[in-house]
Amino acid sequence: MMFVSLGIGGVLAIALIVVMSVLTGGTVSTTSATPPPAIVGKSVPVQTIRSLTGGSTTTPWKFGHPAALIFFASWCEPCKTELPHLAAYLAQHSTHGVQVVAVDSEVGQSDSPSNALAMLRRYHFNVATMADTQGTMVNEFGLAALPDSAFVNAKGVVTWLNIGPITATAFAQRLAQAAA
Repeated sequence: MMFVSLGIGGVLAIALIVVMSVLTGGTVSTTSATPPPAIVGKSVPVQTIRSLTGGSTTTPWKFGHPAALIFFASWCEPCKTELPHLAAYLAQHSTHGVQVVAVDSEVGQSDSPSNALAMLRRYHFNVATMADTQGTMVNEFGLAALPDSAFVNAKGVVTWLNIGPITATAFAQRLAQAAA
């Protein structure tokens, strides 16, 4: 009888974890404990993608510049918490030459350029933008939920992939790492 109780308890614990994961948008922790090995340390191709303002944006590593790609959507609640902190950090600190790009991975699906731009303006997140309408960037980095941050060095090699919201402290560390 004791083993049946333990089995039921284990099933209930797993069910609770699944429910909490769904309710939090699949994000259980605020930073990635271990970077996914599938992309970190590998080169990613240069992309030229439409910007949210209508022009186009090319990934900075084409021109020998490191990049911090901030994946977001205007409806994403964790993004609404993350972006003001990153904007405050950027207003006060150097990026060490790393170009920050906000990538809306939901434009054309569940987001619009006008909503995305309004969100970036509201939080004073004044950076280059990309509208990843085809999911090119999301697929390249293997992303499944928002927000996420990818750091790429000047040679196009991914130095870090943060799944979930990133803290200003971790953002600063990853900027320095991408710039090195």
